[in-house]
Amino acid sequence: MYRYRIYTEDTEGIKETVRKFFPSFTIFKGTGCYLDSFEDSSVIEILSQDYVQDDVQLLCNSLFSDHGQESVMVTREIVDGWEEQ
Repeated sequence: MYRYRIYTEDTEGIKETVRKFFPSFTIFKGTGCYLDSFEDSSVIEILSQDYVQDDVQLLCNSLFSDHGQESVMVTREIVDGWEEQ
């Protein structure tokens, strides 16, 4: 299973944007610091059995173009998971 985390500024409408690309996800809210300025931040977490890097890239492109982001960071990990019964 893959875990993707996308770190970005918390902007209005971010939940709706993510939902255009992924039917299931979690958004964690926090405070970040970008270029020495504090900002509200979001960490978008996506778990998938499949390799969805192309969809993650499309989401990031949307965060740049539709949400005015100058920087978005993505991490990808392989994690142990289980299926619901």
